[in-house]
Amino acid sequence: MKPFTRKSASNHRGYHMAAPTKTGIFNRILFNFPHVGGKSTDRNRQVRYNQELLVAFFNSALPSLAPKGSIVVTLFEGDPYTLWNVKDLGRHAGLQALESFRFYSHAYPGYKHARTAGVIREKKTGEASGAAWKGEERAARSFVFMRKDEAPEEAPASKKKRKRGGEESDSEEEIEVSEVEDFDPNEAGGWVGE
Repeated sequence: MKPFTRKSASNHRGYHMAAPTKTGIFNRILFNFPHVGGKSTDRNRQVRYNQELLVAFFNSALPSLAPKGSIVVTLFEGDPYTLWNVKDLGRHAGLQALESFRFYSHAYPGYKHARTAGVIREKKTGEASGAAWKGEERAARSFVFMRKDEAPEEAPASKKKRKRGGEESDSEEEIEVSEVEDFDPNEAGGWVGE
């Protein structure tokens, strides 16, 4: 598929499919929970295939991205997702990681996680498990990227926030669940007013 771009002589919707050298029309492109799927037990192969998926995504999304637009990729936290090195993959595609923030499924009305491995079934009966794993409850992080040549001189530094109990955290931003109503996936970092 060719990228979506603005057309100088517009058609009935003002858009058309064009060569990658034209200006993209999307201010934000999201790819939440990319995964090639499969039941391979070869961890290195799975990591490599998912890295290839992300590189192909970045390369195909860039021509459709409007000037100063952003690409947001959301991954679960922990292994094997940290092994994908999403920030490095973006950098090699000509992007700069600006920030990351905790993913809140509540910000996407009707969101329900779908497994790439399919439905979990009970071993004894073979029926769908009622206590199935729920991806929407699993910790995940969204990474925001911009083209390197359009990104601010310095990406925003991670903010130190006090956790309950008074401990400081110099990890990426911690946000209270009560703040989820302020989340807007259409805003640059997702948070209204920033």
